[in-house]
Amino acid sequence: MAIATAETNGINLDELQREVEKLIGLLKDRQPGMISWHEFMQERLTNLHKLTVKALGKQMKNDQIDDLNREVTSAIRFAEELEEVKSEYTPAAWARVSFAEHYLANQLEFGTNEWKIAWRGAVRAAVKSGNVERAKNLIEHLKVSLQVSRKFSGELEALIP
Repeated sequence: MAIATAETNGINLDELQREVEKLIGLLKDRQPGMISWHEFMQERLTNLHKLTVKALGKQMKNDQIDDLNREVTSAIRFAEELEEVKSEYTPAAWARVSFAEHYLANQLEFGTNEWKIAWRGAVRAAVKSGNVERAKNLIEHLKVSLQVSRKFSGELEALIP
């Protein structure tokens, strides 16, 4: 005999209930001094998040974009710190920023403000890394493959000294 499961907005309510009950069990038996308790809490909360994301209509793409934004921010901070101490590795750090921004831009919706910001970041970081050729190639790609407006390509070209 098959067990019927209730689904709402693509979420299995029985699965959600099991996860919530596990979380309540952990909260009733609080042991915040134990590392394993924290690990179990993290696991329960992560599982609940994955289940509720479906119910709220959010997509995993948003999580991926958030992760990429954090990666870009981290890369920028690292490059800026190296720049402050005049490290010989600063150009490589800015190159990493350019690649991270480029990857982020490719994940974003064409033409949105976030998309434009990411492309500006990719070009600006390529210039800061000393790789002006990469910056020019990025702009050329946008003009040819994505046929961006002259205004936007002009803004990007203005970033190149």
